[in-house]
Amino acid sequence: MDLVFDWSGTLADDERLTFELTRDCVAHFGGGSIDWETYRAEFTIPVDGFYGKHCPAAAVADIDRWFFGAYAQRLGEVRMFEGLPAVLTRLSRDHRLYVLSTLQGSLITGALGAMGLEALFTEVVGGAFDKRDHLPALLERHGCDPMETMFIGDTPHDVVAGQAAGVQAAAVTWGYTDAQPLREAYPDHLFHETAGLIHHLDVEASLDVEDRPIVTSGGLVFRPDGRALFIKTDKWCGKWGTPGGKVRGDEPMDDAFVREVKEETGLDAEDVEFVLAMDAIRHPEFYKPRHFLLLNFVGTTPGGEVRLNYEASEARWATLDEAMELDLNDPTRHLVSELLELPREGTIKVADLRVTCIVGILPHERENEQDLLVDVELGHDFGAPAATEDVTTTVDYAEVSEVLTDWIRERRFQLIETMAVEGCDLILDRWPGVTRVKLTIKKPDAVEAAAHTAVSFEKERQV
Repeated sequence: MDLVFDWSGTLADDERLTFELTRDCVAHFGGGSIDWETYRAEFTIPVDGFYGKHCPAAAVADIDRWFFGAYAQRLGEVRMFEGLPAVLTRLSRDHRLYVLSTLQGSLITGALGAMGLEALFTEVVGGAFDKRDHLPALLERHGCDPMETMFIGDTPHDVVAGQAAGVQAAAVTWGYTDAQPLREAYPDHLFHETAGLIHHLDVEASLDVEDRPIVTSGGLVFRPDGRALFIKTDKWCGKWGTPGGKVRGDEPMDDAFVREVKEETGLDAEDVEFVLAMDAIRHPEFYKPRHFLLLNFVGTTPGGEVRLNYEASEARWATLDEAMELDLNDPTRHLVSELLELPREGTIKVADLRVTCIVGILPHERENEQDLLVDVELGHDFGAPAATEDVTTTVDYAEVSEVLTDWIRERRFQLIETMAVEGCDLILDRWPGVTRVKLTIKKPDAVEAAAHTAVSFEKERQV
């Protein structure tokens, strides 16, 4: 397992030193007096909010420069928590160790060097003011498997950073933060002493990770036009798949799906519905032999920019039929196949829509309005609406009726044939989810002995 440690409050017992330097830093930049209670209650990572409150006129870069310089002058006072040097020495025999901290990396390596511990660490990353931005890059540089990586820190921000990177997020209570705020961040592990960390890792090592099922939550999100998002990831041999990842402790499976979609794509998933569960046991397409229990969902998204994180290399929107032509991984192909068996192509109808308008070529028709009755038939893929029951994935027939009525009244057509042809084009252009449209336009008073005269025109969308 790869172990990534925070520095201050996790490895380094430097809270009192950090308080004194922070107090002096605030005073140096014209802020008020900071006592211990205020520091404990208000200091957070990232530090922008704290310093913005107490010395708002100072630039963060100037504050960092002053603080790091003062820390360097007192570097000889920095000590690790009691017993940790021996713990780290033992852990380094079986695990790769890293440090990720807001403190300058040179200060940390200097302190580790003075303690004779620098060689235990594969890399020390400093200046990580928001660790959510830096932890994924560290994992990528060293080829760390998130499922076999733990980030260990002493603040809620450390827990959040670990969760965002998809690693095990562990919190320790011997540092800057009391146990309750850490619990409220929902870490995967909460350690009250170093012996607990060692015991946990020993137990993990005694289990065969390849034999333990890993519960994951993932699936498809659909845009209003009926297309779903697919992503390409190296973990599945460069094949197309869906957003998804491990379900965390005490996390409902549908919440896990929403979180994974947000983390991996930047999109908000709504109207989430469970579809199916499947096993993937040592699947040859996955880059490591693992047993997954895959919980598959569908949801909708209002759209927006897709922002992939480090786990995926490419994204594509596709209908379910189009997706079957992609190089899908097997679990995703099975999911799409199941969805394709749901009710699909359907027809939405509006019958005898009454439109009072100017229409016709005769002089009295150009001066006097008359009633038309319009039948509208719209072809639409019912797969997404049937799966999600979300109205935004289908066509609002009330809106179609209103738009068509206003358009007919405004155009003052001479021929209803023209109205039918151009009306089909209007609907196909306005509603991209419509696959075909048929308009039947009736003139009730055109022939005295007839109930009505009518024309019909039908057009399919050209792909």
